Amino acid sequence: MNKFNEHLTYTSNEKNIIEQLYEKKINNKIPISKSWNEIVFLPRQNLANIIGIEYIYKKIINSVGNIFEFGCRFGPKTSLFYNLKKIYEPYNYNRNIISFDTFDGFATFDEKDKNKNNKSFIKENNYNVTKNYEEELNEIMKLHEENAPLSHISQYQIIKGDASETLMDWLDSNKHSIASLVYFDMDVYKPTKDCLHNILKICHKGSVLCFDEINHKIWPGETLAILEELNILNYKIEGNPYICNMGIITLE
Repeated sequence: MNKFNEHLTYTSNEKNIIEQLYEKKINNKIPISKSWNEIVFLPRQNLANIIGIEYIYKKIINSVGNIFEFGCRFGPKTSLFYNLKKIYEPYNYNRNIISFDTFDGFATFDEKDKNKNNKSFIKENNYNVTKNYEEELNEIMKLHEENAPLSHISQYQIIKGDASETLMDWLDSNKHSIASLVYFDMDVYKPTKDCLHNILKICHKGSVLCFDEINHKIWPGETLAILEELNILNYKIEGNPYICNMGIITLE
């Protein structure tokens, strides 16, 4: 799959610029002791995503509970959630980040996922990662953990498998858990519906639900799952000023 298929709003010029910045970063000669300067290669689109995740995180600082991420893929949001936690709440060891993914791309599809706009996207194993990447992501997260306050207390988990099943297993093993932030980025109907149905049981007033492809014609399944599980007349769905296509619900 072309690496820019998921960024349909980028112009050809923007794609070209991002590729050039990436190449310059790979070939740069900045000394490792000056690694801060690598931010010079960060495209504004990526910076907007970082600010957008921070925008969400700030909503839960005074709220109790764990962060659940459904669909972490390569783990950029997993890393961001963890490091934002260590910036804003460095000693809150009771908030954990639990990230779920198949790490094999899409496993199954429902008829509700399909339409004429997404034939090139709805393919088994689309949006997969490199083999055994979950192990590499764990190693990356351990490095972040070693660089953080209270590094001796693990505060993240990477869960591999179909989240429709693995979430239930996790909840059965963690009956004490409640949710402060739930981030849905699985794109398709069934796992979104299943996980939304089950995670709502441990949410509270003040919990934040984020949906990455709401009201998106290429990914109808996510919105259909929301409409079936939530009476949206009862909720205000806020946009994220920094991340397009996102819907945010703060339970009240």
